Amino acid sequence: MKDQTIRLLEYAVRMLKKEWEKSGETKKVLETDSTEIRSMLEKINHDIKISSEAMAGEETIPFRESIEQSKRNYILLRIGRKLVKATEKAEKKGTVFSKIELDKEEAKLLAQIMKEQE
Repeated sequence: MKDQTIRLLEYAVRMLKKEWEKSGETKKVLETDSTEIRSMLEKINHDIKISSEAMAGEETIPFRESIEQSKRNYILLRIGRKLVKATEKAEKKGTVFSKIELDKEEAKLLAQIMKEQE
């Protein structure tokens, strides 16, 4: 019974991770320059570093907190991919400005990180 429960939880987590990898419907479009994109990436990296240090300091992490942190990390990964892609696209075109399409979760988390690190 315990093994079956563990397998079902592992399956549920794998399915969640697949879902978290996908961006939702675009809710916000950022038009920003390469300098601002680099600043956003630096702030995201700083946020990841802080949360990693906090998690490393704990001996046991509650399951719920672990799932919430995993979801947050997947959203950060999606944002990071979009920012890097926008930068590369702008460099290829020889432009400074880029459009970045964000879903609701991405826009909310990016705004939160930018506000916290001002």
